[in-house]
Amino acid sequence: MNTLFSASSRTYIVALLVVIFIWALKELIRAGRLSKNPTIIMYVNKMSNSELEKNEINQEVLSELQLQLMKKDIRANRLTIRQSITMAISSKKQSVREQVVIEQVQKSINVDEIDKLSGVQFESLLRDYFVSIGFKVSMTKASGDQGADLILVKEQRRIAVQAKRHATQSKLGNASVQEVISGRIYYECTEACVITTTYFTAQAVELARRANVVLIDRRELIKMLNGRYSL
Repeated sequence: MNTLFSASSRTYIVALLVVIFIWALKELIRAGRLSKNPTIIMYVNKMSNSELEKNEINQEVLSELQLQLMKKDIRANRLTIRQSITMAISSKKQSVREQVVIEQVQKSINVDEIDKLSGVQFESLLRDYFVSIGFKVSMTKASGDQGADLILVKEQRRIAVQAKRHATQSKLGNASVQEVISGRIYYECTEACVITTTYFTAQAVELARRANVVLIDRRELIKMLNGRYSL
């Protein structure tokens, strides 16, 4: 009898732990979604640097946010709201860190200096830049790259990039676009892009438009390095 009772108790405890785990997981997922809600983002954006570091949220604030969310037909307990704020703060800190790195990249080199780089150095510069804005970047082998120099990965995006460091006197034609189309297929990417220090011919622009390839010429490259263009 005691053994049976003990086994029943264990079963009950395991079942209870499973229920608690599932509930906690659901609340964590809800908190993640809630962290992107405009009400939460607005509150986090108003926090001072010291408040962001301490991450101290009193019950009055949680109650006020809970009421604001209820007015928008969003029901969440205060624990979930607190977790969502923590996630939003973490996201904001990450964005600030990325912006600092971007500014360092921007200060370290300008487009005139890029003209002095070799092709491999240009690829390395682009790798460092895309890493700084949150992409996972892998460089393909120098020879036989199958049409892509860099592979960028971020969330569901996988981008094949062909980097062309050329003198401004010559424009890039169809070949560079055709190469990156091959790279997109070979590396199983969802997108393709050609980045150059010069410009593209009209034929290359038309081919890229039809093949859904993004072209970043010298003008767009300057904007990108200055944070005014995003891939």
